[in-house]
Amino acid sequence: MIKYYIKIVLFLLISILFSIEKNLFAQEFISYFSMQYDKIMVSPSFAGYRESPELYASFYRQWTGIEGSPTAASLSFNTPLSKKMGFGLAISNFRSGNFRQFQAQAMYAYKIKLKKNLLLIFGFDAAILKTQMDLSHIISQGNDPILQNSSGLGALFFNAGGSILLQHKTALFGISVPSTLATEAKISGTPYSYSQNREFIIHGSYNYKITGNYSLEPALIYTFKNKLLSDNSMIQISLDLNYMKKFDLGFGYKINNGYSLFTGIDLRNNINLQYVYEFGGNALNSSSLGTHRIIFCFKLIKKKTQNEPYIIPKIEENTNFTTNPIDNSEIEILHAENERIRKESNRILSQHERRIEELEKKLADLQKNQSQTIHEKWEAPFDLQNIKFGPNSDKLYSSSFPELNKIVNLMVKDPTAEVQFSAYNNEEFSAGYNLFLSEKRAKALSNYLINRGISPNRIKTEGKGCENIGMSANAPNRIEIRIKKK
Repeated sequence: MIKYYIKIVLFLLISILFSIEKNLFAQEFISYFSMQYDKIMVSPSFAGYRESPELYASFYRQWTGIEGSPTAASLSFNTPLSKKMGFGLAISNFRSGNFRQFQAQAMYAYKIKLKKNLLLIFGFDAAILKTQMDLSHIISQGNDPILQNSSGLGALFFNAGGSILLQHKTALFGISVPSTLATEAKISGTPYSYSQNREFIIHGSYNYKITGNYSLEPALIYTFKNKLLSDNSMIQISLDLNYMKKFDLGFGYKINNGYSLFTGIDLRNNINLQYVYEFGGNALNSSSLGTHRIIFCFKLIKKKTQNEPYIIPKIEENTNFTTNPIDNSEIEILHAENERIRKESNRILSQHERRIEELEKKLADLQKNQSQTIHEKWEAPFDLQNIKFGPNSDKLYSSSFPELNKIVNLMVKDPTAEVQFSAYNNEEFSAGYNLFLSEKRAKALSNYLINRGISPNRIKTEGKGCENIGMSANAPNRIEIRIKKK
């Protein structure tokens, strides 16, 4: 089965390369898109490439400030139809001077799994293209019948295209031919016709994970007109640095056509905004206000509940597997599905086991605390006498040591006893500073006990400032103590 698909790919590649020698015409419109943000505009194989539907809106203005400079706008939508199929729609409008071009596309993609980590995607698109040349501002110096009888020249095309995309892990390589059919349309109001031939796009990218949060993605787009290597071909090279799949910063270069800087940010899990600035490369970029581009992306992501159960697909008991032939690819798919279900079940089971352990630990701690509360009792608070500090200081006077040594002796005799110092302060300062000073003084009492061998875990301190001090402004400061015994 894999050899059969490889033969198809080789046949299509040979057909494409054989047709390169023909006289080709490529639109410049592709130069306004990139592999980072407009994959579906580069190749229809990207229709439904992501797991969720996506809506893209893009606006491009080249050489801002110069009248008649090129502008391009696009709106695209793509969604997966199933694990193997995707669908997309896109409209785009291009304008440069008197020339206008409008295009509407429908795209379809089909995925084939060749083997593990190797995916082949075929893309197809059908398009309607309308071109228009505005002649209303052109002044004729003679009797030109076209200018006299028409305000504009236009042509309407119907075309179809195809693409091939090969994906190996995070590496992508593809060839796209947006205009496979060489069509010709008559220009309205004239005896002339306008031809649209093929254009070729070769593209590739590779997403390299640097660390857990950073990844780097180089990308390349090569378009050409007449021959594979010609003067009118175009090469775009870009390098994108991504952080946590939320922030982008990158650099791009169009050979012989200038440089670009781009950045992006996820405003929410499903909304992304990108900005591109192009500069250098030619005189118009230097003499204008630069080239700017804005891309908006909206993803329709299904929200998952945290405890949403995983439902194993049900297989009907009366299914007859012998009526249809089963090839190796179907067996591989079933094995992969079984492996996915096994990993998902193990993940959920592990989450539940961790949660049970957490709840059991919390329950044991709660029961322990309740048991301790029954046997523990704080005695009524009382004031410590003869505790003195220096003015506006947390330094203890030596006259305070005898009283504190009594507390040390009590705690040495009863290793289960605990104390709590509450310091009240009544200095002539602000309430905030009094609170700060009282906390330092309570800590000084704790340090005295710690320096004499009492464990810090048995001592609690708190500063009360001038809260409920219960004395006049000229009264000494107060230290309150509580003792807990089991």
